[in-house]
Amino acid sequence: MGYGIMPYRVSLERLRSRLGTQDEARRQRLKGVCLKKAQDMDRLGSSSAPKFMEIVEELFNGQIKHEQYGYLYWYAIKCFITDLGVMLDNSKWYPASADVFWEIEAFALYNIGTAIKIPDSDDFPVVFVLSQENMTQDFIQTLSEKVKEQGQLLQLTAWVKEAKLYQQDLVLYYH
Repeated sequence: MGYGIMPYRVSLERLRSRLGTQDEARRQRLKGVCLKKAQDMDRLGSSSAPKFMEIVEELFNGQIKHEQYGYLYWYAIKCFITDLGVMLDNSKWYPASADVFWEIEAFALYNIGTAIKIPDSDDFPVVFVLSQENMTQDFIQTLSEKVKEQGQLLQLTAWVKEAKLYQQDLVLYYH
């Protein structure tokens, strides 16, 4: 099958409010979402890796204790995003290369603007973040210059238009 982009429209502000939250109802809701992925994630990790739900708890507590396992934090954040946001149509981007996202400065790498430093993943997933303030006309022009495949360009600009319509951000997972 190959690698591709999994795009999500989500409010980064809302996502950040879940990290370090003391709201028990929010915690329980997100724990339920993450539990669905926990067994699969635990199987993927080495025997020395922390359990997936331990990583989720660390995010709730606003603490990072296992910096060498950045991928687990980003997969846990993806669970949060799937609950708080909307996955967008990626038919033109899966499978696909992510090379163009490395070339466009507006896409932040592993940066959702949290107060805590979430470690980067040393492999997958790669996480590109496009905040609302970077969704400018200049950005759209850059896309039209960089994205050569017309179907991909149309789909990517549709993601941006939808995010702007809902006053949200884009988080793209590449894996």
